[in-house]
Amino acid sequence: MKTDDFKSIKCFMVHKSQALIPATPETREWLELLKHNTPVNFKQIEPRDLSFHRCYFALLSFLYDNLNPSFKNQVPKDNFYNFLKFLSNEYDVVFKFKDGREFIEYRSISFGRMNQSSFKEYVNNQLSVIYEELLIPMEQDYLMDIINEEFIKFIDKLL
Repeated sequence: MKTDDFKSIKCFMVHKSQALIPATPETREWLELLKHNTPVNFKQIEPRDLSFHRCYFALLSFLYDNLNPSFKNQVPKDNFYNFLKFLSNEYDVVFKFKDGREFIEYRSISFGRMNQSSFKEYVNNQLSVIYEELLIPMEQDYLMDIINEEFIKFIDKLL
């Protein structure tokens, strides 16, 4: 988002009667400038929860650092995040070629739309994929307990 776009955002509070109430003096002034019956379009913007973002990527970093060197030689750390998205089918097929190849686009995790329980559920689902698709086939299932302990530590930091 550009700075000008950010500055043009108007803040409202949603009242239980489904009314929008100006949350800042600037928004109130903007409303006063509108002519009666002027249509206005709104787009809801969710704040990104940076703590979930940091927790998730710290966990991925911890996991990657503990994987065996042969895997690290094949999948660089910069690609590990997308590698996990591929394993967990978190992508959409944008185009399918005649020869069967697929052009894919990875889905966003959308941490801003998560609460504490949905974040834990998402990470638990990711851990299941990591265990079944990565650690067990690589015979590194001994890491499961260590990763679970680390995940609990990361979650405790969020509370």
